[in-house]
Amino acid sequence: MTRDGWTVAYHRAALLSGEGSAVHPGQMTPHRLSGGDPPGMRIISGWTAAIALLAALALGGCSSEPPQCAALNSVRVSFEHLRDTNVAQNGLDQLRTNLTEVRTALEELKADLHTTASAQVDAVRTSAQQVRTDLQAAQANPSGPRLGTLRASLLNLRGSVQNLITAVSATC
Repeated sequence: MTRDGWTVAYHRAALLSGEGSAVHPGQMTPHRLSGGDPPGMRIISGWTAAIALLAALALGGCSSEPPQCAALNSVRVSFEHLRDTNVAQNGLDQLRTNLTEVRTALEELKADLHTTASAQVDAVRTSAQQVRTDLQAAQANPSGPRLGTLRASLLNLRGSVQNLITAVSATC
């Protein structure tokens, strides 16, 4: 016997055995005889889930941020690695590795910028080349004056990077 697709006999048996109430027998939600879920309790269909997934992927791929913003962030992060290099602990070789990282990120930024802020990019490139030269000299003869010159060129590079960040950040 069914009433609105629900098994009345099941409810009656559950009620008489003390397993639960007439609405929901203990630990179980009754199912319709037709095999579907009760109205209003329908599981999200496969189509709905697929459409939601496609919409999320499509919206996730949209970015209003220009490509130079990601490249600028890469320059910023690589410069932070260079700035945070502990020469006493890691040596000048780590400084060289981090300087190469800055150079690579700078090349990517220059490619994304085309002509915008090219003067600032060139200033950073020149400062980075000076750091490289001073680094090679310090590695060949690690004296106080050479390390002082390297420090001064690193400070100059920091100023150039800050100018570049200021100029490019306006477009992001």
